[in-house]
Amino acid sequence: GVSCAGGDAGVVERFEALVQSEAPMPKVMFLQLNDVDIAGHAHSWGSPQYFAAVTATDARLRQIVDALLARLRRRRVAGVAEGENQQGARQEERVLLVVAGSHGGTGTDHGRMLPTDMEVVLALVEV
Repeated sequence: GVSCAGGDAGVVERFEALVQSEAPMPKVMFLQLNDVDIAGHAHSWGSPQYFAAVTATDARLRQIVDALLARLRRRRVAGVAEGENQQGARQEERVLLVVAGSHGGTGTDHGRMLPTDMEVVLALVEV
């Protein structure tokens, strides 16, 4: 996983640097973006600050996807230039992006057996 100072922006910056490098990608990577959770605890789930954090996190997820797509395009072009067929290049680096919330919340807390606390987002995207 990637962790660093600078909050979610710092995590995404480190991720982008790794993906832009020519280093081999790890088989599994975990990124934890905390700004939405922090806003929920500090200002309440559903507050304007919470939704501002959701909007910022959505933009950061777009950065992550864009960085992955750019890497895959570079790798596919390089593979074709080296004589690989595109299917072979496509098989080399495939990415399944899993986006999941850790919990919901009510007010500035969570942990109760309520749908608002227990139901979370889960999205699976093949890049």
